[in-house]
Amino acid sequence: MIEHQDSESKEQFIPDFDEMDEHLDRRRKDILAVLRAVDNSDESRTINTSDLRRTAGVPAGSMTNHMQKLERWKLIECVGRAYVGGGSKAKVWQLTDRGREFCASHLDELRTFPAPEEVTALQNRLVELEGEVSEVDEEMSRLDSLENEVDQLRDVVMQIAVNTGTLSKEEARDAMGFTRYRRVFGD
Repeated sequence: MIEHQDSESKEQFIPDFDEMDEHLDRRRKDILAVLRAVDNSDESRTINTSDLRRTAGVPAGSMTNHMQKLERWKLIECVGRAYVGGGSKAKVWQLTDRGREFCASHLDELRTFPAPEEVTALQNRLVELEGEVSEVDEEMSRLDSLENEVDQLRDVVMQIAVNTGTLSKEEARDAMGFTRYRRVFGD
C-alpha cells in the first residue's frame, strides 16, 4: 500500500518515485501530463480544476480524489482560487518542484497535451478551414448548376441536329445514350 501512517507520529508516508510510478493510474498520469504541459508553456504555470479536468478527460466525480492523492504525494499544490465562468471559485493548481522532477524522470511515456495557446490556434485554423470548405461547397453547387445548363444545351443541340437532318436519330441515340435520348426525344 502506498500510504502508511506511523502510529506514533501520525505523519503520512510519502512514497518514493518508483513506488508512486507503480501505483499511478492513467487518470493521474493524464492530470500530471496536463500540468506538465501548462508548466512548460504558460507564464503562470497554473491551471484551474475545471480546465484541468476537461483537458485531462477525468470524470468530475473522481477529480477530487485524484487531486488529493497527487497533493499528498507532494507532486502538485493548490496555489489559490479563481472564478471560472459564472460559478464559484475553482482551485488553481501547479506542479511542485518534486512533481516536475517526478514527471521528468518517470512519465516520458505520457500522452502529450497541447498547450492552451496551441489549442486556440488549432481552433482558429479549424474555423478558417470550415470557411474554406463552405466556399468550396458553394463553388461545387455553382458548377453543378453549370453542368446542368451544359447538359440542357447539349440536348437542344442534338434536337436541332436531328431536326435539321445533320444527325440521324440512331446517331443521336448512340451519342447521348439510350436513357437520355428517350428523355429528350420521347421515343
